[in-house]
Amino acid sequence: MQMRAYEVEKRLKVNCLTPFPNFETACWYVGRHLLERFKGTSPFCLSTTIRLSGLVSVFLFLCSADEEMVLPTVCSADEEMVLPTVCSADEEMVLPTVCSADEEMVLPTVCSADEEMVLPTVCSADEEMVLPTVCSADEDLVLPTVCSADEEMVLPTVCSADEDLVLPTVCSADEELVLPTVCSADEDLVLPTVCSADEEMVLPTVCSADEEMVLPTVCSADEEMVLPTVCSADEEMVLPTVCSADEEMVLPTVCSADEDLVLPTVCSADEDLVLPTVCSADEEMVLPTVCSADEEMVLPTVCSADEDLVLPTVCSADEEMVLPTVCSADEDLVLPTVCSADEELDALILLQS
Repeated sequence: MQMRAYEVEKRLKVNCLTPFPNFETACWYVGRHLLERFKGTSPFCLSTTIRLSGLVSVFLFLCSADEEMVLPTVCSADEEMVLPTVCSADEEMVLPTVCSADEEMVLPTVCSADEEMVLPTVCSADEEMVLPTVCSADEDLVLPTVCSADEEMVLPTVCSADEDLVLPTVCSADEELVLPTVCSADEDLVLPTVCSADEEMVLPTVCSADEEMVLPTVCSADEEMVLPTVCSADEEMVLPTVCSADEEMVLPTVCSADEDLVLPTVCSADEDLVLPTVCSADEEMVLPTVCSADEEMVLPTVCSADEDLVLPTVCSADEEMVLPTVCSADEDLVLPTVCSADEELDALILLQS
């Protein structure tokens, strides 16, 4: 290996006739020889020429501040540049020298607080910016460093409470706002973070009771109010959330007994009163909900015995009394309901053949 030495203070030619088991041992021997010969030389930078088995190599030797340890010399792949040798604060451990892919920039070597573990040096894709290396509190786990798409902003690395799971860092589309990462109670499932269209408000993430299914978060058209997410009792089906036209009132979502059919929610014209939704006994047909003209009273919905025909609901002129709906025996014809002038007495006009 041929290496160029820079700024060498002292040189010593050693024609070594002593056999060495390997080239590394020879280098170490000569390094110690130089250290003893030139101890106290400033700077602590020595070089030598080793002639071993006809191979001549020039090496640059570095020593520690107290000159007790010879440090390895690090050079670039093409041997055109000598890279700095990095050691720990107490000089007991030599740390790796990190450089960029083109070896134009020396990156900082990162180690743990106790200098027992060397952490990876993270840099941007163009190697113009060194990103922080993130590790867990006990420094046993190196967490990924997250940055924005343009690498202008370093985003926080999120991990679970026990630091065994790295959670995704969520940010807005323009990467100006870091959104909270939501996970289940046992931290086994990462839930989606929901935000408004303008990304000014983070909406709650809704999941089922067992946290196996993420339910949609429903909000009003102007995204000022979060509406409740409605699901069936077994949480297998998400039911629509119904609100009034001005979105000031959440209306109940109505479904059939077996929750297979979502029934329409009926309200009054001014949406101040929620009217009952009426369906047939087998819940196959939704019947119209009938109310009085002022919508103060809900009138019964009348249908034929087989529920194939909805009959008109008849009430008195002041709508204080519901009159019976009269139909023919085969229920094919609705007969007029007749009452006395004061509507206190009901009479049935029989049809004459």
